Amino acid sequence: MESYIIPGKSIKGYIFLISCVYYRSSWKYQDRSLRYCFLDSGHHLGAIAASAYLHNQDIQLIFEFDKLALNTVLGFENKEFITAAVISGEVQEKPVRRLRLKVPFVCGTDYFEANKFIEDSYQLTAVQQSPAQRLEQPQFNFDKDKFYQTVWNRRSIRRFRKQFISQEDYLYIWRQIEKSIPTAHFEEIEIYSVVHRVEGISPGLYKGTHLLKAGNFGERTGYLCVNQEIARDGAVTLFFVSDYINYQTAMQLAGFVGQIIYLVSNYLGIDCSGIGAFYDDETQELLETNKDVLYGMAIGK
Repeated sequence: MESYIIPGKSIKGYIFLISCVYYRSSWKYQDRSLRYCFLDSGHHLGAIAASAYLHNQDIQLIFEFDKLALNTVLGFENKEFITAAVISGEVQEKPVRRLRLKVPFVCGTDYFEANKFIEDSYQLTAVQQSPAQRLEQPQFNFDKDKFYQTVWNRRSIRRFRKQFISQEDYLYIWRQIEKSIPTAHFEEIEIYSVVHRVEGISPGLYKGTHLLKAGNFGERTGYLCVNQEIARDGAVTLFFVSDYINYQTAMQLAGFVGQIIYLVSNYLGIDCSGIGAFYDDETQELLETNKDVLYGMAIGK
């Protein structure tokens, strides 16, 4: 596998590959399922990162490698595609031969309907390059027994009780998501927060923790998220935006950060839900940004 992911090198450790069987989503969501495929891939990466933390292992998320060749040799045809890789262990300067035979094809669904938009979009974003950055490992300090149980029990909430969360917990969540992401290629993700019910913090629209516009926007965020009550009744509704170069990488990073928010919130006893359905243009109007809205989340009790 190394020759496809880190050419000229080998690794004494682990390689994880993330893939998407897109018809599992596209049968229902059609073209929009591309968003969900990449977001889900990011959540998978976040789950691997959480496990690595529990086992005291450093990792590297890799988005730029020969995905198309790897899809071919793994026999995926057009029904499944690789989105990212994770390596953990000792990297050595040693070339590894490519696979000589294709892996036999096994379809991930009982039947399949091709979607040209999804396949073309994947092909395009599989080869685009994102800006480089210095690889840096995040430093977390969770109680590992408690964090293990958090990972094991991580769930999406379906309804909030309109209760407040503490300012201390809210700011703790922000400190965790501001930590570095262990990847050499990066897309900048900005997070807007619409505060509804946080003790000691005025309701309003914030960029990060900086107040942009005071007011009660619960009804508005509920509407923007296609009339989902969780976006109205939680303590905070979050929106991720980006002026990305590579959509595939940006969406996976959004999912990765989303997984961190899930785990940190649940660690603190706060419920959480990702929100992938929203009115894109109108959400941009609320946030007063021209950047694409990638993801929404709601946290609360």
